Amino acid sequence: MRKTIYIIVACVLFICDCISAQTKPVVSLPYIRESDVVWSKEVWRSIDLADRYNFPFYFPVQKTKNKLSLFDVILKATLSGELKVYKTDDVTDTFSLQQISNKIAFHDSVLFYYADEFGNDSTKKHLVIDTMNGEFIAQYYIRETWFFDRQRSVMDVRIRAICPVKYDVDKDLLIPLFWINYNEARPFLNAYNAINSKNESEERTFDELFIKRKFTSTIRKEGNIFDREIADYVNSDKEALTESERIKELLRNFECDLWQW
Repeated sequence: MRKTIYIIVACVLFICDCISAQTKPVVSLPYIRESDVVWSKEVWRSIDLADRYNFPFYFPVQKTKNKLSLFDVILKATLSGELKVYKTDDVTDTFSLQQISNKIAFHDSVLFYYADEFGNDSTKKHLVIDTMNGEFIAQYYIRETWFFDRQRSVMDVRIRAICPVKYDVDKDLLIPLFWINYNEARPFLNAYNAINSKNESEERTFDELFIKRKFTSTIRKEGNIFDREIADYVNSDKEALTESERIKELLRNFECDLWQW
């Protein structure tokens, strides 16, 4: 009898360990008092999914049982009504579920071939409507706030909002779909592991990829009095990249410059 109890307890502990290993808690960030922020700057970035380093956000293209792309994770939480979606990066004005359904609807036409009783061929075009998946997402826009916390004497960053951007082949245009509040989305991003092709034994959630800054990006805009993006005041892509690197260098050096005598 005693041996049976020991076996049951061991099985229960083993199951609990498995469950806790599969569901990581959301990483808590240091609490920041508003009065301790002595300097801050708003920055908008674009994460290009064509960059090999950003592949964990794009793959898998086809849904699997345990792995989803970042867009499929966001879409799953959105369509279930658990995650709000917003019209702008201010994350104040929300989209309705019907508006979101219209935005992510994928329209295509399929040509069907028919033959009548006399052997005459004919064709008819049918419209197919399906839900967009992560395959159509080319970039992600993120809005973040860089700030100096005098309580900890460190430069820190907080992501505020994320926007999936689809590529329209017909128009050759990048189209932002909607914005999500990053803090609201963290529990959902933490529930799924991203693909790690370099080390399959090390699994990271999408939330961890963002928190640990495991992505490459270019800066599209910094907070300014004219509310202009970089592309509005430069003449070429090369100048835009140079300006993006200049802003990155400014953020990098700000903390070091504070301690110079």
